[in-house]
Amino acid sequence: MELGSLAEWVTGLAEIIAVVTALFLPQFQKRGQIKFKRKRTKNIILRSTKTLLGTNKLTDDDTTFKTFKAYVAINQLLTTDAKQETLLEMGASIIQIMNNGTQLNTDQIQQIDQLVKDVENFHI
Repeated sequence: MELGSLAEWVTGLAEIIAVVTALFLPQFQKRGQIKFKRKRTKNIILRSTKTLLGTNKLTDDDTTFKTFKAYVAINQLLTTDAKQETLLEMGASIIQIMNNGTQLNTDQIQQIDQLVKDVENFHI
């Protein structure tokens, strides 16, 4: 019984590596895409909230506020990822607090600041 030449062993090893890569690469890519979506959602929530708090424009006429509300609403319908859904729920809570009026009182600002901290500390 012959073990074969070195070239045959190298060829066999290369084929095994190719099969393993073909089987598992899509899973790694999907995981990367999910993480990217979570990071993007987190950044949009943080930037939009900080922009709205800085300008204190909370009417439905404000483009940033409209866009933020639409982003959260649409993505809540489309997401199937539990962690992204949690982030979007935090964003919806921020919007709900901001919807109470055009000027925020100190209690509302404190609630929003706490939600912002929760979003910042959320592990993706």
